Amino acid sequence: MVSPHPDDAVWSCGGILHAWAARGDDVVVCTVFDADGARRQEDADALGLLSVRVRSLRIPEAAERGFYPGPLSRRRGIHAEDRGTVETVAEALLPQLSDADVVLLPRAERTHVDHLIARLAGERVAATLGTELSYYPEFPYSAPLGAPARVHRVDFRPWLRAGLAYRSQVDGMFGGPVRFTRALARHARTPGGHCVWREIPGVS
Repeated sequence: MVSPHPDDAVWSCGGILHAWAARGDDVVVCTVFDADGARRQEDADALGLLSVRVRSLRIPEAAERGFYPGPLSRRRGIHAEDRGTVETVAEALLPQLSDADVVLLPRAERTHVDHLIARLAGERVAATLGTELSYYPEFPYSAPLGAPARVHRVDFRPWLRAGLAYRSQVDGMFGGPVRFTRALARHARTPGGHCVWREIPGVS
C-alpha cells in the first residue's frame, strides 16, 4: 500500500489493514513523504498496533519542497517545477513494490498534491510490474469516490486506536481525540451503523 504521508494509510484504511494482518497477510505500507522524524515514529507506532510493516521513503513533503507557499496551493495540482518528483517517487517505490500482489493507491481526487504524486508514481510502477491496483478514498478529505466502490465490513476499534497514535496530527488538525474520533466514525460508518472500508477497483 502507498501512503502519501504518515497517517494517510491508517486514517483511511486502518480497519482493512487490521483485518488483512489478522488473517495472516503480509501487509506493507510504503510511506512516501515522511522526512519528518517525529511523524515517522508516529507512523511506526500506529502501524505496529495493526501488525503492519512500514517502508519509509523519506522524501520531503510539499510544504518543504518550495513550490507550494500555502495550503490552497497544495490543492491545485502539481507545480510545473515539481513534476520531476513523480519520477523520484516512482524510482523509490519500484523496489518496494516489486513483490506486491496488489497495490493500494490514494484516489487523490480534490485532495493534496502529494497524494496526486503518490498516485501517479504508483500507477507508473504498477504498469511496469504488471501489478493489480486498487484505490482508497482518503480521510479526512471529503472527495467524491469517482467510481463504484466495494464495501468491506471492518472493526472500528483497532482502526481508531491506531489512528489516535498520530497525536501531532490529531491535535493539530482536529483539536484533540474527541473531534478526531467523531470525524473518523463519520468517515467509516454507513447509515445502518456498520463500520466499513471502501475500495475502488482499478487496473494496472
